[in-house]
Amino acid sequence: MKLAAHPVPSSSQRFRQCGFSLTELVVVAGLAAVVFSTAALAFRTITVHQKRSTAYQEVSVGPAISKAFFNNPTGKLDVYTTPNYGMTARAEIMRNEFWNDVAHASAVYCLPRPRITVSITSDVADKVRGVNYLHPLTLDVTPASGAPPFVGTSIDHPNAFRQMLLAASPVDSAANPFPFTNDYRGVPATNDVNGSVYIMQMSNTENALTVRAVYDIDFLDVADPAQSTYASVKRFVGNTLTHFYDVLFSGPGADQTPPNFGPTFACFERSVRRAYPESGGGAAQANAFKRAGDRPFYFIWWPDPATPRLAGVPTTTAYPAADARSYYSKHENQTSWLFTVPMFPPL
Repeated sequence: MKLAAHPVPSSSQRFRQCGFSLTELVVVAGLAAVVFSTAALAFRTITVHQKRSTAYQEVSVGPAISKAFFNNPTGKLDVYTTPNYGMTARAEIMRNEFWNDVAHASAVYCLPRPRITVSITSDVADKVRGVNYLHPLTLDVTPASGAPPFVGTSIDHPNAFRQMLLAASPVDSAANPFPFTNDYRGVPATNDVNGSVYIMQMSNTENALTVRAVYDIDFLDVADPAQSTYASVKRFVGNTLTHFYDVLFSGPGADQTPPNFGPTFACFERSVRRAYPESGGGAAQANAFKRAGDRPFYFIWWPDPATPRLAGVPTTTAYPAADARSYYSKHENQTSWLFTVPMFPPL
C-alpha cells in the first residue's frame, strides 16, 4: 500500500500562516493597555508616598557661611531633607574621588574644628571662627616670619601638622581666624564636631609641601526648621570647590544635634607607643588609640544622606575606657560612610 505524500505549501501559503488574526491583535493591544495602566498607577503611588526623598527647603545660614562654602553671598541655601537618594548618589561620586585622592597621597592629616554657631546677620566679608578658609595648594615648611622651620621634621601625627599649618598661615585674628584651635589624641573633643582632611602628595621641592585636596566636613545648627542640622561634605583644590553634597537633618528632639553624630574621625597611633604610657588628663583616651600594628591610620565618618536621623542608635554594650570603641560608639547603626585611611598611604 502506497501512502500519498503531503503536499508542500507554496511560499504565499507559508506567509499567510505566519500572520496574526484581527482577534489576536485586539487581545494583545488590550493586554498592553492593562500593563501600561498598571505601571502608571504604580509610579504615581511611589511618587506620592516618597515625597520625603525629593523634598527640599530654603535654609538660612547667613551670607558669611554661604560665601565661604559655595561662593554664594545670598545667605540662603536650597537643601534636600533626609532621606534623599539623589544626594546619596552624589556622595558615592565623592567617595570614589576621595579614594582616588588617597591612592595618590603621600600623607593624610585630619584636623578637628569647633562647633559653628550660625549667624544669619554676618556680612559676606566676615569670617566665622570654626569655618575652614585654609585651602592652599602648597605649604611653605620654611616660613620667613621667624617661626621654627619644619624641614627634616617628622610630621607623624595630625598635631604636628597643625603646628606646621599654623606657622605657614596668617596670624590668628578676627579677620583671619585659624580654624584648628585644638590638638587631639584619639578622637577630637566633644564640641569639635567639624573637621577637615588634608590630603598631601609628592612635592618636587624640599621647602614646600603640595596639597592635593582638602575635604571639609561641616555640621551647622539652623533655627528654621527648629532642632535641625545642615550637614555638608566639600572637596576643595586650592580655593576651587570641585565636589560636594549636603542635606538637612530635620526633626524634633536631640537626634539631629551635631554632637550626637559623634567624632568625624579617630586617629589610631602605632602600638609601639604603648611603651610610653600617658599621664594626666586624657591619658586613658590617648592610650586606648595606640593600636596600629604597623602604621598609623584613621577612621573617618561622613553624614549619610540616606538616613532620616543624624544620631545613631548605640547598642547596650558598655565599653571600658581602655577600649577605643567607647569613644566613637555613637556611630553604631548610624552611617554607611566609614573610611579606613592610612596616615601615610604609600608606605
